[in-house]
Amino acid sequence: MKYKYFGTAAAEGIPALWCECKVCEEARKKGGRNIMSRSQQLVDDKLLIDFSADTFMHTVKGLPLTDIHTCIITHNHEDHFYPMDFLTRYADFAYPKEEIPFDIYMTESAYDTLKASLPGWAVNRTPDRIHMHKIEMFKSFEAEGYKITPLKANHDPNAGSVIYLIEKDGKCILHAHDTGYFLDETWEFLEKYPVHIDYASFDSTETGRFLDNDKLSGHMNFPTVKNVKERLVKMGMIDDSTICVLNHFSHNGQHIYEEICEIAQKDGFLVSYDGMETEF
Repeated sequence: MKYKYFGTAAAEGIPALWCECKVCEEARKKGGRNIMSRSQQLVDDKLLIDFSADTFMHTVKGLPLTDIHTCIITHNHEDHFYPMDFLTRYADFAYPKEEIPFDIYMTESAYDTLKASLPGWAVNRTPDRIHMHKIEMFKSFEAEGYKITPLKANHDPNAGSVIYLIEKDGKCILHAHDTGYFLDETWEFLEKYPVHIDYASFDSTETGRFLDNDKLSGHMNFPTVKNVKERLVKMGMIDDSTICVLNHFSHNGQHIYEEICEIAQKDGFLVSYDGMETEF
């Protein structure tokens, strides 16, 4: 399998538009991996995870969107789900060479938002351009040959927030962005779902904040993500062969890229950056 990061930041991006904090100023000065766009990932060049407000920029930087026909959405926040850009797939905005539907899988919150945001004139003219699929927590579904299982995230409950297990050909990805310490019901599901995780991408939005809390809600910091990893190791789902990566960074985390790397490597984590690709 292959997993690529096109965007690695939280809602503001780094540097944030209006911000003059130390992290944002250092990012502007140093550039490179310190520049982070809003979160978006791609599995095997075919399964897109989230449709952020930076999707246009990601296509300019190599996201092969016209060759992708399936997207799974984690939740109903605009840095992960920007519904207005789906309008541009319909007639008068897009002229595809082939009429292949774009399938979007999402929980009820995002489903209702997308349905309400698409004008009838566009959908009626080219109804097969987008197919919307409603998914449920803890119920696996198949798409593009993958078995995908949405687990309840410890994030905004009004946004239908999920993390995903993505399985194919005996390999498994844990995509755990925009979540704090996993909820009890998610831990209970994982206890009864014996699968080896080959690649784990963890939320690390808060990095160096709230360090006295190793069970942070909403997002994770260094102690929380270390705690989650250690519990998964004890459960036998993660071992030394698992690639563990931190992602979804914010200037609120108080560290620039190099500083995150220095801390993360002590606990066996890699640190993602825009354009990072791993094959396993």
